[in-house]
Amino acid sequence: PIAQSPEPPAARTAVDGLRKQVLAARDEAARADTDRLAPSEFAAAAQKMREGDAALDQQDMAKAQQRYREALEGYGLARAEANRTAALTKTLIETRVVASQAADARRAAELVDAPRRAPALWVKASSAQGKAEDALKQGEFGQAQILFVEAEKAYRAAKTAAEGEDRRR
Repeated sequence: PIAQSPEPPAARTAVDGLRKQVLAARDEAARADTDRLAPSEFAAAAQKMREGDAALDQQDMAKAQQRYREALEGYGLARAEANRTAALTKTLIETRVVASQAADARRAAELVDAPRRAPALWVKASSAQGKAEDALKQGEFGQAQILFVEAEKAYRAAKTAAEGEDRRR
């Protein structure tokens, strides 16, 4: 292969500047845990960076510049995907917490025979819990959280009502 003639210094300076941007984007993406949360996007960006480095080694400034731009875009996509995944994970965890609280309230209400002693409140709570579980299956986490909280409150009210019936006896 015939080596290309060296590019003018301005082209090299531009490519070097772009490479620095890519390195900064890579570091920022790494801090966002993209290698774990968006591994395919991160790997694709890293591959483009390697291709840019190879082109730079061969003094192909146009190709290096193109690959570095692609890497820069790729690291941005990886970071965005990692942020989306992290937010979804956080929401899912929050939803599981309120679902667990509703389940705890249900068990506490069952211990005082709330289904029999406070049937209207029990039906309200059970209905809300069922709707919450359906919303969760549909990926409607915000709605699921609202309904699980509603179920928890209704189970607690049913428990209180059932306990009140004991005191009246």
